[in-house]
Amino acid sequence: MAKCPVDSRNLDEIKYEGVAVDHCGSCGGVWLDAKELETIQETRIMDFSEALSKPENLVAAAFSMAKSGRERDYQCVRCDAVLIKREYGYASQIQVDVCPEGHGMWLDHGELQALEKFYERMNAEADSEFAALEAEIKSARSREGVLGFLRSFWS
Repeated sequence: MAKCPVDSRNLDEIKYEGVAVDHCGSCGGVWLDAKELETIQETRIMDFSEALSKPENLVAAAFSMAKSGRERDYQCVRCDAVLIKREYGYASQIQVDVCPEGHGMWLDHGELQALEKFYERMNAEADSEFAALEAEIKSARSREGVLGFLRSFWS
């Protein structure tokens, strides 16, 4: 049975967004095997729309990430390698502990939900940017269509 890298207690298997993950009932941390985070992010059972409508507290996130860098090193629950601390994604301000052998990652209490919010926020921003670009292209086409019509009319 896998042990929690934080407090060495047995990890329990729970379902999160339909995915079986290893959870520590004591510290609230979660071990995700390789590819489980991607599966969770593709599943939309939990609704974070209310949280996404509120502004992010970037100062608190930066402080939390800086503080987590001072924690002791954790070991992989699969191979005992020392986990590598790194920021997830670009500018997420969420520090995760990743197995250098590719077995998975350790997420402290609340980090899995924070990652889901980050992922959904990035998708919403990308959708918004795509819609704006699509509208700009449509507008340019209609302008060219009218100009093209006028050019052909005057010729």
